Amino acid sequence: MSSIRNLLSAILDKHASMNDELQRRFEDAKNAANIHLHLKELFSEQTRPLRHATVKELISLRMRDGALVHEHGVRMIGLVENLVGMDPMLPAELTTGVLLFSLPSLFDPFVVNFNMSKLDPIPLRS
Repeated sequence: MSSIRNLLSAILDKHASMNDELQRRFEDAKNAANIHLHLKELFSEQTRPLRHATVKELISLRMRDGALVHEHGVRMIGLVENLVGMDPMLPAELTTGVLLFSLPSLFDPFVVNFNMSKLDPIPLRS
């Protein structure tokens, strides 16, 4: 708990404009990740347009005919990892569904096999 208090103190020292109410809000925080998340939400409204653009690209991205699956997968995973960095509440099942949906109809047998086999996706690093 003292390391969290030290971290909180360092953050508050850097942001001297934070008021006492905000400091009290974080005193009982269980870990630094929670503090970091709340501070990002409070002070980084600039991420909203970036998050919107990334979600739009992720959902509209489709694999082109003749393109390599590996390249498409790497692109999709990169977008998902960017989103995870902005908003850790991105379920693996949703990202898997978006990836499978982005594949051309040539991959329909693979998608059916994937869904029938009830394979679990590999979790992304957060």
